[in-house]
Amino acid sequence: MLLIKNVTAVDSLNGERRCDILIDQGKIRKMGTVSDRDCAGVPLLNGEHLTAIPGLMDAHVHFRDPGFTWKEDLTTGSRAAAHGGVTGVVCMANTNPVVDNPQVLSSLLERAEDLGIRMYQVSSLTKGLKGKELVDMEAMKEAGAAGFSDDGIPVMDEAVLLEGLKRAAALDLPVSLHE
Repeated sequence: MLLIKNVTAVDSLNGERRCDILIDQGKIRKMGTVSDRDCAGVPLLNGEHLTAIPGLMDAHVHFRDPGFTWKEDLTTGSRAAAHGGVTGVVCMANTNPVVDNPQVLSSLLERAEDLGIRMYQVSSLTKGLKGKELVDMEAMKEAGAAGFSDDGIPVMDEAVLLEGLKRAAALDLPVSLHE
């Protein structure tokens, strides 16, 4: 356990305030006023010149896993994110194989469970990122997709894109266009 006294905490609900933070087994157990006698024997850190902020979210990352792991992989990408204060990422689907079916998606999400950050994975919008045929969007949501994107490849077929947008809306999932 660790008690940080008199830290400046910043969050969207409470704004900026001075408080104490009690950390136990790497998790915040209490924020507010923590009495020293309630934490007898717990190491104490003076937080007078420290600021605590929520972890950051990066909504567009390329961990390049599977298929291009010489560039990046789940482990190196998540470590880099964590070192930069990023506690959650959204990975793009332009991998090899493309994240366009529940098997590839499930495998990635299983491997991401112990990364130390939250990893969300988007599905490609179209099969093989080819812009011709939509993935099974319902099955991808069921498998855990956080949204849909063909990343930097425009979907040139208006009918395919419109149908994908409608189906994503019905599933309450976002579509990220990066044209």
